[in-house]
Amino acid sequence: MGCPDASPSAYPFTQTVGGKMWSSIEEKIMFYHELSPEEQRDLEQHVRGHPEMAPLLEETQAFAALLQEAHLLHAAPPGDEALA
Repeated sequence: MGCPDASPSAYPFTQTVGGKMWSSIEEKIMFYHELSPEEQRDLEQHVRGHPEMAPLLEETQAFAALLQEAHLLHAAPPGDEALA
């Protein structure tokens, strides 16, 4: 799902995906981790055509990885030996 328009906000987001209404590309990038793998690929393809959006996507992906790591630590906290 590419978008021929050069404007980043021209991506067709005024739609409901996964029960959420997206109104801008920036909003969809912020919820990247909640998208299906197909939606993530479509968004990544769109961002490749709009490199000014790449830093936001990269930061969102890094933050999602940190959240996942924190969730894993919360689910199985390290023992005393690991904390020393």
